[in-house]
Amino acid sequence: MDGDVEFLVEAIEDSFGVKFNQNELTDGTGFDDLCRIVAAHLGPASGGVCFSSITFWRLRRAWIKLFGLDKASIKPSTSTELMMPLAHRRQAWRAMSETSGLRLPRLEYPDHLNAPILITSVLVSIVIAISGGGAWWLAAAVVAMPFAASLLFFVLRPFADILPAQCHTLGDLAKVAVGLNYGRLVQKYGPSNERQIAEGLRRLVADLTDIDPYALIGENPRLIDIVIANDGFRVGA
Repeated sequence: MDGDVEFLVEAIEDSFGVKFNQNELTDGTGFDDLCRIVAAHLGPASGGVCFSSITFWRLRRAWIKLFGLDKASIKPSTSTELMMPLAHRRQAWRAMSETSGLRLPRLEYPDHLNAPILITSVLVSIVIAISGGGAWWLAAAVVAMPFAASLLFFVLRPFADILPAQCHTLGDLAKVAVGLNYGRLVQKYGPSNERQIAEGLRRLVADLTDIDPYALIGENPRLIDIVIANDGFRVGA
């Protein structure tokens, strides 16, 4: 299995609280097939529970508790940007996660930081390759590039304060949070229907790969195509 696909599968296992059997998923597994396999692992639906509504209510209660806002002013259509301005967003985002008991999607790095970090990583690899020479140094340079990028992203983590693309409204944020916390929700409320499972998977995969979640409806792309088309995984912290 491709390394990026394996990472994606592990993230799905972690968020949905499932463990796939060996060779149950491959690079060529389609997204629709993935939804059916996850639904089979979770078991029959327990009733009419709506995870999106439950998650939104938990986020709304956290917002009210933290910021003293009026309940009527917090709706699914409310702008997340307006509710959580850039100043101190990282601290507020962390407090929201802790108060609601929900894992929230990672905040993104500003565009003006992504390119310099990646360019610096490439330059570090080039310097290592040139300074040493030989096959071993070239191999070290290849290994050093992702390590240098990861280190730089970690050091600059306090600057990651941009809202994820699919979290413009509180309703959208709740839908993404469903995908990230599906296993916890199942433990408390029981499995939901396959439609909600598919929606949760769409939002989770979109958060990880920066793909448009609606591009996964009706197309049934293979897992390998999803990670290749989006050049790996979204950068955030």
